[in-house]
Amino acid sequence: MPGGGVRSSNIEQLLHETGASYFHSSAITDNSDIADPQEVHRLKTLLNKQGV
Repeated sequence: MPGGGVRSSNIEQLLHETGASYFHSSAITDNSDIADPQEVHRLKTLLNKQGV
């Protein structure tokens, strides 16, 4: 399961390079400790678009 630095900006590349069907992302896009709801939505949308 790919994890560490997984973001909406690279999730499609990781999917194509690894063939993974599960990913781990904290979805933190700033210096806080809280997941960014918009980043979670972007990740889900991109994965759904790819059929994952």
